[in-house]
Amino acid sequence: MFRLPAFWVKSGRGRLAMAVVLALALPGLACGGGAVAPTAAPAAAAPAPAASDATPLPSPTPTPPPDPAAILAETGANLRQAQSFSFDVNHEAGSIYVSSVQAKAVTAVGGWNSAQGAQMTIDAYLVSGPDADTDDGTYVELRMAVTPDSYFLTDPLSGYWTKRPLANISIPIAELNSIIADAVDAIANPTLAGEEEIDGQRAYKITGDAPATVMAWLLLFPEEGQRVDVELWTDAEAKILRQVRISGAIGQYDDADTVRQVLITDYNAPVDIETPGPDDYLDLSNLQ
Repeated sequence: MFRLPAFWVKSGRGRLAMAVVLALALPGLACGGGAVAPTAAPAAAAPAPAASDATPLPSPTPTPPPDPAAILAETGANLRQAQSFSFDVNHEAGSIYVSSVQAKAVTAVGGWNSAQGAQMTIDAYLVSGPDADTDDGTYVELRMAVTPDSYFLTDPLSGYWTKRPLANISIPIAELNSIIADAVDAIANPTLAGEEEIDGQRAYKITGDAPATVMAWLLLFPEEGQRVDVELWTDAEAKILRQVRISGAIGQYDDADTVRQVLITDYNAPVDIETPGPDDYLDLSNLQ
C-alpha cells in the first residue's frame, strides 16, 4: 500500500496533498478500480402530438334513386323504335275470350316484325260461352299468321289453315310496338320497387296502375273508368321492356282476379312470318 512520507502528513502541505490523492482515487475504487462509467443522458420526453390542421373530408353525397317516370318514358320511346321482338303471353289466372271461335285463350307465343306482320301459337279451350270455365272446355291449339295483306287462322277442330277477312283481325299488327308503348305511357303513380333479373338481364321493377281502356284494341270491351294494377320490368341499361304483369279485369268477360303476364325478348332480332302455301289453306276471306 502506498504511504506518504510522515513529514508530508504532519505538515500543512501534506494534508493538502492527501486530500487531492483521495479525491482522485475514490471514484476509481468505487468502480472496482476500472475506468469511470459515463453518466447516461436523461431520456428525451416524447413530443406532444401536434394539433391537426387538415380540413375534414365532406361526407359523400348519396346518389338519388332513378326516377320511375323517366324510366317509363324512355322505355316507351325505345318501344316505338323497335323493329321486331318475340313475345310470350301467359294467364296466371283467367283467360281471353275469343268470341269468333268461342274459345278461351290462356297462352300465346309468337313473334312480330314491323314489315312482315306477326305470327303466334295459342293454347285455348273451346267452351260453351264466355261464362264457362276452361276446365269444362276442350283444349285446342290455334295458329295465327297476319301480314299487311292477309290473315290466316287454323280451324280449331281440324287444325287446317283458313284465310279470313283482314277486317276481322282486331290487332293493328303494323303498329303493335306503338300500341304497347301507349300502354306503358299510360301507367300512373309509378313507383320504383327494386331490381330483379329478367331473361338473364338486370331490370328495374316499376309498379303503378293504368286505365283498362289501353287494351281496348283487343276488342275486350273494357268499361270506362275501369283500372288495372301494373307491374313492369324494364332493362336497367337499355331501357327496353322485358316483362309486364297486369292484374284485374280488362274486358267484359274477364274475371275480377284475372292476371296476365307478358314477356318480351329478342328485340330487333330476325323474325320471319311464315304463312301457308297457296294449296294449304281454305280461302274464307270473302265471307262476312
